[in-house]
Parts: sequence; C-alpha cells; structure tokens
Amino acid sequence: MTIRRIFDFALINVSVPVLAVCIILFIIGIIVIKTRYNKMPIWWKTVVVAIVGFTASILIVVMILIISFYSIGLSAFLPS
Repeated sequence: MTIRRIFDFALINVSVPVLAVCIILFIIGIIVIKTRYNKMPIWWKTVVVAIVGFTASILIVVMILIISFYSIGLSAFLPS
C-alpha cells in the first residue's frame, strides 16, 4: 500500500503543476505570437501557430492518459 500512496502523491503533486505550467506557457506563447510576430509573413505565423497547437494537443493527450490511468486505479497494476 505504501507504493500506491507514493504514486498517488506523485501523480497529484506532479501532474497538476505540470498542467498549470503548460497552460501558462501556451497562453504566453499566444500573446508573444500576437505581439512580436505581427510584422512577420503569414506563412511564418502559420508555422508557429501549428507548432504551438501541436505541442498543446500532445500535452492534453498525455494529461488525459495520466488522469485515466489514475482513475482506473494503480491497485490493478501494483501489488497492494
């Protein structure tokens, strides 16, 4: 049961701050694109937005996987 507690603690204390940091970085990225790259050509803006969007979607998928793994319960995978 101790291993499960460690996993619970790690999941809650790592995944939540990581998700928060990712959201903050994503918002900062959008603001930077809107202000800094206003004079850039349209294709450059498209590339930057595509990269940011792709990264955000990967992070969202990873977080969904972590949350679903957590909700299934680690007792199925770990000895109690």
